Amino acid sequence: MLDVLVDLYGVIKYAWKFYREIHPVRRIMGIDSSTGIMIITGNVRLGEYVSRVLSSRELGLENSVVTLLNEAPFAMISGDIITYGEVYHFFRTLYSGKKITSYFSDDVRGISENIQGITQNIVSIGGPLWNSVTKTIINYYSKLYPHLFNISVEIPRVCIVDRRFPDEEIRYKPDFENHGTKMDFGVVAKLPSPNPDETKLKVIVLFGCTTLGVLGSFYAFKRLLYDKTRVYRNLRNEILRLKGRIIRRRDVFFSFITKTLRNGPSTIVNGSMIITDSDGDVLWSQKSS
Repeated sequence: MLDVLVDLYGVIKYAWKFYREIHPVRRIMGIDSSTGIMIITGNVRLGEYVSRVLSSRELGLENSVVTLLNEAPFAMISGDIITYGEVYHFFRTLYSGKKITSYFSDDVRGISENIQGITQNIVSIGGPLWNSVTKTIINYYSKLYPHLFNISVEIPRVCIVDRRFPDEEIRYKPDFENHGTKMDFGVVAKLPSPNPDETKLKVIVLFGCTTLGVLGSFYAFKRLLYDKTRVYRNLRNEILRLKGRIIRRRDVFFSFITKTLRNGPSTIVNGSMIITDSDGDVLWSQKSS
């Protein structure tokens, strides 16, 4: 009898957790259970490490060839690497049993050349300098969905340019201290399927000015999904309200800017979130609310 009660308690506990935590997050993500997920990261090469360190000085490295060769390969992409691990674990936990695969962007050149031909959900990690899929996403969506994703990255100045709001251009530049990144900005977006024959698919992109911003973008994304403080709970509820709580009326999409301190938290920049429908028409804007 005791064993039965213990088993029943376990079932009730999981059901409550699913209702309170997993189900709302799945609804916000909007990924169909019958479709796979491709996690795509950028490609990195030793020569690119060296040239980028020398040009942007975003790492706290000595300008010696020996130090660059020994330390740059990991230091340059450490945030991207950690983000990949976090993202992979996140989706494995949220969608257990679903087909989840991972690739370097060079391994999926077909997506970079024709994003409208995708047949799986896409999660693209890292900026356009390293990840050609992210570059394609920026070019494609900024033209067709200007209110949702008219966001670009200026290189070599390393600056995120936000043109989503009418007659306004906002620039987000990282802060550097002692040749290292002290504070960085990033971008998170959930975007509609570019394939007209596979409208259930989603495209999610996470990137930053530097590798710190890449990691920070994912941590801020998780805060949107799970954080119980008022600001994040309100944003989460706004998405669910527009989506429809009882009967699913529509899917919604969103984008926002993130801010990350090297030794501090990752947050959503106040006023930066925009929620649209699948046509890119604005349903709600944090700036105008």
